[in-house]
Amino acid sequence: MMNLHHPSDSLGLLAAQFDWAGYWPTAWLQQTAFGAAALSLLTAMLLFVARRGGAQTTSKPVGILGYACLFFGVAATSLIVTHVITEAVVRMIQLYSAGPVAAAPPVTAILCVLLLACVLGGRASRTNLAPGWFLAISALLALHLSVSYGAPATTLRNPATLVTRDAVPMPWTLWFQLALAVLVTVGAVVQDQVFRRRRAAAWPDRLDLLLTRYLDWPGFSTVEAVLAAGVLVLGVYHVVLADTQAVWPAGVNGLAALAAGLTCLFMAYRRWNGNTAMLGMTLLSLSLVLVAITFAGAFLIDVPATAYARRMPALLNVMLYALWIVVALWLWLGVFWDQQLLNGRGWTTTGKMIPYANSLALYLLLIGVICAFQMTIWTVNPGAPADQSSLGRLIIGGGGIFVLMIPALRIGIAKQNVAFASVACVLVAALFAYLALRWPQPGVRGFLKQYAPVLIGVACLFLLLIAEALDRKATGRAFATPIWFLSLLFLPVLAISSLMTTNRLAESWIQAGTLLPLAVTYTVAGLREHRRSFVVLAAVLLVAAFST
Repeated sequence: MMNLHHPSDSLGLLAAQFDWAGYWPTAWLQQTAFGAAALSLLTAMLLFVARRGGAQTTSKPVGILGYACLFFGVAATSLIVTHVITEAVVRMIQLYSAGPVAAAPPVTAILCVLLLACVLGGRASRTNLAPGWFLAISALLALHLSVSYGAPATTLRNPATLVTRDAVPMPWTLWFQLALAVLVTVGAVVQDQVFRRRRAAAWPDRLDLLLTRYLDWPGFSTVEAVLAAGVLVLGVYHVVLADTQAVWPAGVNGLAALAAGLTCLFMAYRRWNGNTAMLGMTLLSLSLVLVAITFAGAFLIDVPATAYARRMPALLNVMLYALWIVVALWLWLGVFWDQQLLNGRGWTTTGKMIPYANSLALYLLLIGVICAFQMTIWTVNPGAPADQSSLGRLIIGGGGIFVLMIPALRIGIAKQNVAFASVACVLVAALFAYLALRWPQPGVRGFLKQYAPVLIGVACLFLLLIAEALDRKATGRAFATPIWFLSLLFLPVLAISSLMTTNRLAESWIQAGTLLPLAVTYTVAGLREHRRSFVVLAAVLLVAAFST
């Protein structure tokens, strides 16, 4: 006689053999989040069954179930966000940790339950809140899985001197960036497909749907913008991270930035938002810079076999040329899109993007200033190679700063824009500093280093005279203000701080030779501008010069 078992016995045996300990949260926070997520799923299932049974959304029981599902879902998400963010922050601080911070399955199960509750609750209540929540919870799940199973943010113990050809796995931050880009892209595609299907269903009985605006799911656009901003922040972080400067990681970084940037521009096209358009253009700029970094890693710099301290100046130099191309592109598009203006106002998406393109060009120039100064002072960093002062490197590096200065100088002169003129003046200062610190002949470098305070003091006087001359000309008035600040504030502070070093000065007259030109500079400025404070400062400097 056959021994037949009840199906419940098999289910009980399967449940007994299943590893519930791995999926059951152990900490009190995870237990509370798991309970709230389970209640949210339960109320979502009841709501779904009630709606399938014909219950109206306006009935009181259905409304109570909907609010209960939302309440428990928000509570569980709030609790689990605390755990996931703490987990990611700890992993970021402990750069060289080899394994995950905590066991992954409990939090993964909670987030999956929340996703299922979000789907069932959205289908049952026919509310537009579900897509935004689904996208946010999916981003939390991607963050948790990346932190738990991805490689550390860097595997380099000493990136300044490391030379290795070992295969380095992609860090968890790069996996998370790629996941965010996929979520942003898929979310925008799904939203557009829903909109297209609604318009296609308008014929022939619902023609009023053709007049409706583009889908505006509450919170969905905000979540997408936050995720795209996360792609941007992680992309910039990976530019300087040692393990992500090789060809494949840089290429993945560029693809993620490109996908997120195009998605943001598509979102701005469908539903105009200046911040979204600016974010999309910034991501596209990052992707173009990463194309240059990928090219440099493939053909110019052998990244795996080159120490971090040796390849960073070369990468910064490549970034200067890439930023020059990107800045020129946005400035050209700002002029080309001028045909999309009607009486000076934009009536199309590209017409509205003109001021954002010009602003982005200025921001990219400021980033170029940072890269230029960082490349300039790299030789004084500990562990920097000694062969960074060759003639070839001097020409290529100085050329990167020079070409980036051209668009700032052109816009400053053509539009009399003080912001672009200020950037051009700072880039000129960076170029002179680069030439002084990287000059091939050691004797010239030593002379410039020893007598730098005197040279800077004399330069302040000449710059003040140049600023006074430019202020009288209509084409150079925009440059007068930044040159004034250089000659009366920044360069004097730099010269005086050079005198206050602990090292002994090369000559005893250097202090007097520095303070005397500064005194003359402030005297001229005080008499020209009728400012008594400048004259008093000049008298103090003059006394200090003669007392030494």
